[in-house]
Amino acid sequence: GVGEMVALALTGLDDVARAKPGNVLCRRGEMAVQATRRVRARVAVLENLAVPIMAGAACSWHMHCVDLPVTIVKLVSLLRPDGTVEKEKPRLLKSGAMGMVEIEMQGEMLCVEEFATCRSLGRFALRRGGDTIVVGMVEAVLS
Repeated sequence: GVGEMVALALTGLDDVARAKPGNVLCRRGEMAVQATRRVRARVAVLENLAVPIMAGAACSWHMHCVDLPVTIVKLVSLLRPDGTVEKEKPRLLKSGAMGMVEIEMQGEMLCVEEFATCRSLGRFALRRGGDTIVVGMVEAVLS
């Protein structure tokens, strides 16, 4: 069931070091999890954020045991609490705000899914300077 620990033996790996915590195993073909460097996400900025979030902000993506450097490349919209758009292309997202953003992974590709498809692969947190600044859900996997 969901959240259970399993033991897994892999064969045919040329380099065992390539299998590490945070890797995603899945079927090939239509059921495969998408690996990407860019997502569109609905985010909630946590309270008590000292510096607002602007396009170009660098932070760390945390999901399960993955810790990956990312950049918030675009602020798509500021959202009202009911999820409707309050403002397109805001200049910044302040403490307590909700918004839609585009995030780009630096370096590695990451296996994610839209939250509506797979909750566990669609939830994440962004951290900056050791503090969690954003919690979010993947709305779309981009190229």
